[in-house]
Amino acid sequence: MVVKTITITEEAYNMLKCLKRNEQSFSEIIIEVSKDKKCDLSKFFGILKNRGKELDILKEKVKDYRNNFTKESKKRMESLDKQMNDNT
Repeated sequence: MVVKTITITEEAYNMLKCLKRNEQSFSEIIIEVSKDKKCDLSKFFGILKNRGKELDILKEKVKDYRNNFTKESKKRMESLDKQMNDNT
């Protein structure tokens, strides 16, 4: 069994704790309350089809975000390279 650590709010923790019975683990609680909720991405296929201008705006925002992310990443990498070279 692979174990993962997650962070949840105190409110979420308290809600899970209220659902807990006897020796039941938090993992068992989460599985129990989410067993009917499948992570099926196929239900989202085509969700943006025929959205016209709305889709064009979204595509442009994603493109801008990617460009900005790439620029910022390059700047950070250059800064780290400079710091590394200055320290040697």
